[in-house]
Formats: sequence, C-alpha cells, structure tokens
Amino acid sequence: MYQTKEHETTETLGERIRRLRKEREISQAKLAKMCGVTMSWISQIETGREDVSPALLNKMAAAFKLPIRELLLGEEEHMEIVSRIKLIEVLLESNQPDEAESYIQSLIQHPDLNDKERMILTVHLAECRYQQQRYSDTLDVLQPLTNKLESDNYHDAEFLAKIRNNIGKVYHQRQDYTNAYYNYRKAFDYTLRFPTQTMLSAHISFNVATTLLRRGNPEDALSYLKLAHEYYKNNNCLVDLAHTIYHQGISYKNSKEFQKATECFQIAKIILEAQSELKQAIIVQQANASEVTAHYNPTLALDQLKECLDAYRSLRDFPRLVLVHSKIAKIHLKHNHQEQAYKHLSDAENIVLSQSITDCGVTAEFYKIRTLFEYTIRNYIQAINFANMSYEFFGKIGALKDQIEVIEIVVGAYEHQGDFQNALSWEKKRSELFSILYEGKGIL
Repeated sequence: MYQTKEHETTETLGERIRRLRKEREISQAKLAKMCGVTMSWISQIETGREDVSPALLNKMAAAFKLPIRELLLGEEEHMEIVSRIKLIEVLLESNQPDEAESYIQSLIQHPDLNDKERMILTVHLAECRYQQQRYSDTLDVLQPLTNKLESDNYHDAEFLAKIRNNIGKVYHQRQDYTNAYYNYRKAFDYTLRFPTQTMLSAHISFNVATTLLRRGNPEDALSYLKLAHEYYKNNNCLVDLAHTIYHQGISYKNSKEFQKATECFQIAKIILEAQSELKQAIIVQQANASEVTAHYNPTLALDQLKECLDAYRSLRDFPRLVLVHSKIAKIHLKHNHQEQAYKHLSDAENIVLSQSITDCGVTAEFYKIRTLFEYTIRNYIQAINFANMSYEFFGKIGALKDQIEVIEIVVGAYEHQGDFQNALSWEKKRSELFSILYEGKGIL
C-alpha cells in the first residue's frame, strides 16, 4: 500500500507503532485484540514486513488515543493515492470530519489525481461539511457538481445516486422533507440502473420511504421499505433491518393496520435490544405504546410511556421528552382526563421554553395536541392560536397529512364561533393539501 521511497525520518511507521505501544504498556496481544487482528500481524507491521491498511491505522490511533495524523507523522505522503482516499473514507465512517478534511485539503491539488479521484474528494469534502453540521456549505459543494454531471449526461449512475442521496440528507436534516424527497427520489431513479442491489441502493430506498412517511404517504412508503428490508435481511445488516421494520410498523400504524404495526414494533425492539441499541429500542417502545397500545389498552400504554419518560430524562433527550409528554396528554384527552392532560402539556411546554427546542416535528406535534386540548375545553380562540403555530411548523417540514388534521380542528373552532367565512377559507386550504397529498402535485 505504500510506495517504496526513502523516508526522511529515521523512525519507520512500524517502529513508531512499537514505541507508542510500549510507552502505553500495551502488549502485542492486547493491541491485536483492540484492533481485531492477530498478534502475528501486529508483529509483522512493527518489523516492517507488512503495511498497515487505512482501517487498521484508524483503529491503532484510537487504541493509542491520539489523532491519526500524529501516528503517521507525514508518512501519508508516501502512500498511494488510492490508499490516502481510503484513509479519508475510514475517517469519515468513524465521524472524524476535521481530520478527514485536513487530508483532503493536502491531497486535492495533487498533480497525479485523475478527474474521478478529484470528484470523489469533492464529495468527501461535502461529507466533512455535513458531519460538521455546515449544511449550507455542503449544498454549495454538491449542488454545482451534480448540476454539471447531469447536464453532461455523466455515465456513472452509482456516483450520481450517491451525490443526490447526500443532498437529500442535508434537506432531511433541515426538516425540509419536500426537497429531501425530490433528491432521494432522483437518487432512487439512478439505482434502477445498478446491475444488482447494493448497500447504497438499500439506504436510498429507506430514505425515500422515511420522507414519504413524513409527508403522509404510508402506502407508498411500504414498497420502498420492502426493497430495503430485503437487502438488509439477506446481508445480515441487523440494525438497519430493525430500523426498516420499525418504519414498516409506522406505515401500518398510519394505515390503521394496528396488528401488523404491533408485530413490526415487537420484532424491531427485539433486534435492537440484542444489538445493544437501547435508545433506539426505547423509541420503538414509545411508538408502539402511543400509537398502537393506546387504542386497546390505554393504562398499559401510559405505563410504558412513563418508562420512556424516565429513560429520556436519564439520556437528557429533551425533544423526545416533549414528544412523550404530548403523547401522554393525548391519551388522557381521549378518555376525558383533562386535568392530567393539562399537566403533561404544561410539562412539555416548560421543556420547549427552557431548552429552546427548535425541532419542527416535535414542536408541531406538541402544538397540535395543545390545539386539541383547547378545542376539547371549548377555548376556541386559544385552539385557533395554537393551531396556527402547529400548521406553520408542519408546513416547514412538508408534513401535509398533519396539516390537514390541524385544519380540521381549526374549521370546527371557527364554526363553533359562528365565523363561517374563516371556516370556509381554511376548508379550501384543506382541499388544496388533499390534492397535493393524493394526486402528487408539487412532489416531483
């Protein structure tokens, strides 16, 4: 993997690894176990009889608790370009964007880079920006590249699919599900040209489905989830499989097929617990309790949601605390326990204000349930005020079905006040949203 050039340093990489290992009093056997290789392989690396792969370099740097650049001390300059690019990919896979970016900047002007390698580095630079949560900068890198490639009818469908998927990820993080769907769907169209299904095509199918769910199209989402499910199952990608099954459960729940939803949630929770993905398992329990169990056993659902509250408090996951308090309030409202509902809505509101919760999906759901509460106690003016806030937040993320449900309450509130003109105006908005949701207007 390394080109045979004379090093200016008197210490080889193998010798440096041995020195760092001994300074930390780590045996070859222990280092081998930490890195997932044999002790013989460590010995051969230290004596210079074997090169170190980028993935192993990253594991060794983690074992020594130092940045990979300090481990290499400039020796990456003697690595082949393909290995240096692989090192950047390994750093990105382990969420080390700052280190990856420094290697990209030192490599991207290399005179021996070909056009494809330069484009790959550009996409990797965008991934650095994405991991640094610099979303506008990510789009500034990717959008011109994809526009040029598509106008030139670039032949590599997999590369184009990856770029479109990455653009979709940025919009997804911004909770702009309309633009996220547009880019995920374009990425999916490129996957149809793949000779076989790949991990990338499975991820893209999953991403299309999640945006469809957010927009309120559960039936359409299921077909994409089926594609992702098939790949993850056949390739033993258990965590990805669990997430897919969970979203299948959400799809069935939204389609009122509660038995199928329950089965999916239970399977997803079992897989996640077996993989020690405990926070994700709690999220599945929350969905099952609030969206399925609440329909036939509200007492059990409330007990399960209180367990979720305790878990999220320990994790200091404030947005999910708001969501669970809101879901508990909704169950109490359904059974006319207005005092308990108000208590949980007040707790949710206190968290939103004290923690400055900006997640549009969470705040929109909170205001939607608060709207329902005010409507139930016949406080129609307040119901309309909260409904406007909920409608606006759902609009920002393109959650059309939720907007439609909010409008239904607004129309009822105006009618109870005898304001039929405003009721009619909102009813027209509702009809327009139905048209977009079920006829596909404005999606592509």
